[in-house]
Amino acid sequence: MKEIYTNLLVSVVTTLLLFGMLEGLTRLYVWGQTDMSFSIKKDLVQLVDNINISDNTFNIYYLGGSTVEGGFFGEGFTIPNIIDYMHDHEIQGKDIRSINIAKSGEDFYYNLKRLRIITSNKDTFKPSLVVIYSGHNEFLKFHQNYGLQLDSAPLEWLMEHSLLLKKIAARLQLFKLEINERMFSDEPLFGNDQYKAVIDKYQSELEEAVQLLTENGIPVIISTVAGNYTGWQPNRSIYCSNKQDKDFWRLIQRGESAELASDFNNALNYYQQALHLCKNFAETHYRLGKIYEALSEYDKALEAYNKAVDLDGMPLRASSIQNDFIKTLNSDKSVFVVDAVKALQEKSDTGLIGFNLMMDGHHPNRQGYLIISNLIAQKITDIFDTELSELHDIELDRTREIFDMDDNVYFVHYVSIGRWFAKLSTWRYDPGERLNMSEESFLKAMELDDSRYESYLGLATVNFLRKNSVKAEEYLAKAKSIDEQHVGDYLKGHWVQAIIKYADDN
Repeated sequence: MKEIYTNLLVSVVTTLLLFGMLEGLTRLYVWGQTDMSFSIKKDLVQLVDNINISDNTFNIYYLGGSTVEGGFFGEGFTIPNIIDYMHDHEIQGKDIRSINIAKSGEDFYYNLKRLRIITSNKDTFKPSLVVIYSGHNEFLKFHQNYGLQLDSAPLEWLMEHSLLLKKIAARLQLFKLEINERMFSDEPLFGNDQYKAVIDKYQSELEEAVQLLTENGIPVIISTVAGNYTGWQPNRSIYCSNKQDKDFWRLIQRGESAELASDFNNALNYYQQALHLCKNFAETHYRLGKIYEALSEYDKALEAYNKAVDLDGMPLRASSIQNDFIKTLNSDKSVFVVDAVKALQEKSDTGLIGFNLMMDGHHPNRQGYLIISNLIAQKITDIFDTELSELHDIELDRTREIFDMDDNVYFVHYVSIGRWFAKLSTWRYDPGERLNMSEESFLKAMELDDSRYESYLGLATVNFLRKNSVKAEEYLAKAKSIDEQHVGDYLKGHWVQAIIKYADDN
């Protein structure tokens, strides 16, 4: 018996040592791929070599992901390109070179690692100016591969802390579809301590970026980060204590009924009472914002909408805490803060930002892009005292012509945003509104070109998510008849397979 226990102990220790070694190698590999200075420098050098920077060019480094790159508008209509056009392609007599060192879906730390290389190798990268528009992606790490169901607390702890297990789970596609897992009163994605840690990390990284640039004499423009406050619902609302609190749910239901009947004063009363029972429930603040907006009390609506963003239990938009911190970074010498949120508000009839200036939760629409780009372009003019008497104005109806946004660009735009809305629909307890927007986008794509498979495939996805398998299969058959190869490849995706199974099971 003693020998059995000894062998068992040896096996356990050996397994733990092997796991530890593999975990260490995994972390070393990931670090080598993402954090090693020589690897980052090599990528950056290749990036700038492709656009021929020199001492005779004005080199602007942008730290911003998909928003800076035009969201879903393609490679032509981007903040750097708009600013370039507004400045007639030169600053201080030098041709503009724009380099976005950020990456879609990455947090600010990704930018900071690259900024460290640039500031320590100024002779190579020759930065004239840095522009920072970043803050939406700080909580994305909590979204990645969300949905693995584990009943064991030790296994949950291991999954949270082990890169090796996360990679194995991703490879084996163990993660479930989120739709129907969400509830009106939802589970937190992270604790208060984790939320604070993310905000603190973001602020310290911004401070380091400012310090690096100041010490190296490189001017920087930092912008607040705007979102869709009136039209984009919270992803998760977390109840304060007992989910079975009947008084709270009764008030919410009465408020909803009054709101649907356009009885806004009574709706306001019910939602305010519900707020007294749970002040941190994001959905209540969002609905209060809607009521205040309907009553033309726009300042109160703005306050409520901001709280809905700040209290979202699955955030994707930058919080007011982040934007308030950005405003403190302004200096008279080389750090210049511009307020994109305020600029958009000033262009809104109500002072509120919604689908009037945004295309989804945090990517601007064409008008929004022009406003933000003009704000940054004007600040560049102020800083460098350019000889340009005034910025080249861009009228909204000329953007398609100026930036070569033909029907093909718009077709891809509508398909991309349709897929994005479909994906995000699964993040919320009620996917209906986002699925409607997804469907509308695919139908717009079909109007532009009904001979391509993408719009039919998108409409199939929407109907699978609506559990309408019959209609989904009709669209899917049409897509296959146009391009069976690409449709087949798309259907192999784990997420797509999950929604088809979801529809069939229901």
